[in-house]
Amino acid sequence: MNKAICLLKENKVNAVVSSGNTGCLVSSAFFNLGTVSNIKRPALFALIPSENGDFLLCDVGANTSPKPEQLLQYAQMSLVYSKLVLNIKNPRLALLNIGSESNKGTDLIKASFDLMNEGYLPPQTSEPKLNEHYDMIDAQLTTEIFGILAPGRPDVALDMAELPILTTARYNAKWISDFYVSMHSLATTLDPNKDIKENILSIADKS
Repeated sequence: MNKAICLLKENKVNAVVSSGNTGCLVSSAFFNLGTVSNIKRPALFALIPSENGDFLLCDVGANTSPKPEQLLQYAQMSLVYSKLVLNIKNPRLALLNIGSESNKGTDLIKASFDLMNEGYLPPQTSEPKLNEHYDMIDAQLTTEIFGILAPGRPDVALDMAELPILTTARYNAKWISDFYVSMHSLATTLDPNKDIKENILSIADKS
């Protein structure tokens, strides 16, 4: 299993399929592939079919005792996955518990419920009234990857990056983030007959 993960890291395969052991799979992926920036722990997704449409269940076994902020990150990853992979424009989120009352569950569950109930979910997480740091440009440092994933198609890149950017940024910070995403997407369209300065000014103008 570890060899398969290493092959994925070396781009010799496009995916790894495994029936377990879960702990080994997650550990190997974590130490060999790493995680998305600022994500502390990986999580396992399961797509559950239902009469009302499929839904995503996260986490399904990777961690037995996550912290509240880790559950919050699971929620954020679930929202991004639902939008970008499942093509759900406005995904809804719920916290699975032993009852619907806010006082039900362990301290972990109640703390996580409080975080979500206070609005700490994208895109609300970047609303100025909730986040005084909404105008910082930290978002662009991690969302440029979407430009790389959509070479020559800044419209597609910006669509993928919208929710991740809105996790932390609004107004000028969001516009700057959008600019960097577009620049990275258009970097694949550079004209080899122009010097680097001309190319940069050209894609900057398009962005």
